[in-house]
Amino acid sequence: MKGMPAGELIMALLKDINTKMEQGLKNYFSNYGMSVTQLAVVTLLGKNERMKQTELSAALQVSPAAVSLLLNRLEERGLILRSRSKEDKRVVYVSLTEQFQRSHGTLESNVDHYLNLLLREASDREVQTMITGLEALKQLLVDGEAMISKHVADQ
Repeated sequence: MKGMPAGELIMALLKDINTKMEQGLKNYFSNYGMSVTQLAVVTLLGKNERMKQTELSAALQVSPAAVSLLLNRLEERGLILRSRSKEDKRVVYVSLTEQFQRSHGTLESNVDHYLNLLLREASDREVQTMITGLEALKQLLVDGEAMISKHVADQ
């Protein structure tokens, strides 16, 4: 990767980080028997109690059809419940079953535990360097939104 332009290097690193995080989470949560995307669904539902199916689709940035398939699998396993809105029958709400909540607790705390296990291997200075770099990248993206919008409009 050395010798690559900075933009390409950053994109390659982000892709590698995403892949490694997904593999690590999949391994860490292997006893749940769920894909990373299914884990994301139950984590979101754990935070929000009940969500519209369309809200899940938007939050996960996947198509409504893909969310429907994910939810079908989770519902078959007795992990989620779907219910129609009384006011608008087109609206479908999704929530975790009480049984799943009792047996698995909050997956979000488990994700935090996974990350904390990884960070134990790093020094305080390394952790702070990672945080500083991620914050700088985030700020660059926030600051660059207006410039990118202008660039796109000018084309």
